[in-house]
Amino acid sequence: MSFIEETGIPVSPINQRPIPIGTIAEAEEMNLSPAVFSTCARPNAATGVLGCAWFDKCRVSAKGKDGPKNYGCHYFKGKAQGGARTTNVYDCMWIASHIHDIERNGGALRVVAEEGETIERVTGVSINNATGQVETNPYAVGTHRDDMRITEVVKPFPRPKDNPELIQAVLSAEVVAQEMERRSDESLAVATGNFHAIAPVDKREGRKPRK
Repeated sequence: MSFIEETGIPVSPINQRPIPIGTIAEAEEMNLSPAVFSTCARPNAATGVLGCAWFDKCRVSAKGKDGPKNYGCHYFKGKAQGGARTTNVYDCMWIASHIHDIERNGGALRVVAEEGETIERVTGVSINNATGQVETNPYAVGTHRDDMRITEVVKPFPRPKDNPELIQAVLSAEVVAQEMERRSDESLAVATGNFHAIAPVDKREGRKPRK
């Protein structure tokens, strides 16, 4: 049993966002309540699941299973929008938000790569005037911008265990639980007149060691 489960202290999001953090199982594995954090699931007021705001518009196979996910896509614009084609990486929420308007305007969106696979696209890069090579130093002088064909790996959508903001939220909940336990112990010492049981401020332990 984790310390948060042991104390019953809830984990609250640092910034409340509608972006799903992962699946319900992934959230619960980190003791993150699906009633507080958005997950890849259908919103359900009866069960208290916050779910995903894009669920009903979602068209990817990961819907309600193992999302959110990123996809490499060919985006074909309709004639009214110039008819151009671009290739880029989009997450499933972007696809759900835009695919209706894309198709309504005569365009199309095709998934050509999943996470871990590669896409080829044209993008602007900085070229070193002297060497003709791609310059990775953003502060370099003697460069010019040019379009180049590159191969790009579709990176996985960050999972809860790799999300710095969620890790910080869990840590904050643990610190709060430890502080509440310390205050409870000190209140008991004061109530019983056992003032010697209150440790100096620089010697206070966050919590009692587990047995």
